[in-house]
Amino acid sequence: MNRKFTRKKNIETKIDQKTQRKKRLKMEELAGLLRIRVKKGINLARRDSLSSDPFVVITMGTQKLKGRTVMNNCNPEWNEELTLAIKHPNEPVNLIVYDKDTFTSHDKMGDALIDIKPFLEVHKLGLQELPDGTEVKRVLPTKENCLSEESRIVSKNGKIVQDMILVLRNVECGEVEIQLEWIEVPAMASTSTSSLMASKTVVSKTALFLSTSGIIKRSFLTFTPASPSVKPLKIRSSHATKFDEVTNSLDEDMDQIRRLQNGSDVRGVALEGEKGRAVTLTPAAVEAIAESFGEWVAATEGNGNGVIRVSLGRDPRVSGGKLSTAVFAGLSRAGCLAFDMGLATTPACFMSTLLSPFEYDASIMMTASHLPYTRNGLKFFTKRGGLTSPEVEKICDLAARKYANRLTKVSTLIRTRPEQVDFMSAYSKHLREIIKERINHPEHYDTPLKGFQARV
Repeated sequence: MNRKFTRKKNIETKIDQKTQRKKRLKMEELAGLLRIRVKKGINLARRDSLSSDPFVVITMGTQKLKGRTVMNNCNPEWNEELTLAIKHPNEPVNLIVYDKDTFTSHDKMGDALIDIKPFLEVHKLGLQELPDGTEVKRVLPTKENCLSEESRIVSKNGKIVQDMILVLRNVECGEVEIQLEWIEVPAMASTSTSSLMASKTVVSKTALFLSTSGIIKRSFLTFTPASPSVKPLKIRSSHATKFDEVTNSLDEDMDQIRRLQNGSDVRGVALEGEKGRAVTLTPAAVEAIAESFGEWVAATEGNGNGVIRVSLGRDPRVSGGKLSTAVFAGLSRAGCLAFDMGLATTPACFMSTLLSPFEYDASIMMTASHLPYTRNGLKFFTKRGGLTSPEVEKICDLAARKYANRLTKVSTLIRTRPEQVDFMSAYSKHLREIIKERINHPEHYDTPLKGFQARV
């Protein structure tokens, strides 16, 4: 009897071990878990007489997750979490919205592709311990990713998350707002805390992070043996082994912006064509500088109304159009209202801060004066006049930190479109009135330069 019981117990133990082994193998196959917070739907299509009863289905390979239904609402707030097991990161993740029907099949209300590749690429960098709000990457809308607007990957509460608004396809209207968050699988950790404690080893860890000040903190694992006679062993972590490489890269990024300062101006190569010179005044660099200028103006020249108004003029250089877009994007990120004066002169930009009814808080002139067509630059003005060299140095230093901390050196989309203004007509009229008043010709007041020849 005991022999039969022992044999049965051994068989059960082997089966249990085999089951556990299979579970362990399945866990090892996992790359991790992806939590998708389905926040809300925006202007979804109507599938019933007056509204819809929408719910969301998310699929990836053989996985299919269904969310809850919100009745009679084309702008539903689901606020629910659906979690996918990621085995093959390249498998497409699809989101489908349905209108729930009781007696017939559910009506489809559009679908969208959730592009998780940029998010997974950032996750692999191991930057989970960044300061809250640190922007790691921005993803721009393309035909492939279904994004309605730029999507930011940021650090939040010690985790990396990505918020995105998806435009639904194959439907007349509708968007869905979601958030991605990565969840580590505990069984995949190479060394657990308990095993380290069992060997009487104390582990201390310092995280690697990119701060808003552009500083990187070294990362070390310190193993302290229980025996006092043995010296502590200090081992560099995987992040720390790349410290010098990352530091050098960040220093180079920051220096790239700082080198653009030319006294009280910013100047650089904006187009290819100069032998032996690379393009340095890129849209991403200009955006960071414009954003920093907007923040500097808000801090030093604030008008008390809470909204900073900045104008931009430019000369007819070929690179002006592309770099103007970058300036407007940077000012928009800084919360400024931008005004596009188009082709203008340097004195006109300064006068746009003084002449009524414009009276902007600040102005930027995009020009490189007498330099070759491949160059371009920025001049900065407030109501006090042109900025000094130390002031521009502060702005470039702030821009350098912003630029270095952005892992994607791509200019963003403009969130708030600039207002186009015809300042040059008003400025020309202002100059004519000054000339007429100063000359005060007794016979032809309105044409004081009659009979003169203008030579340039």
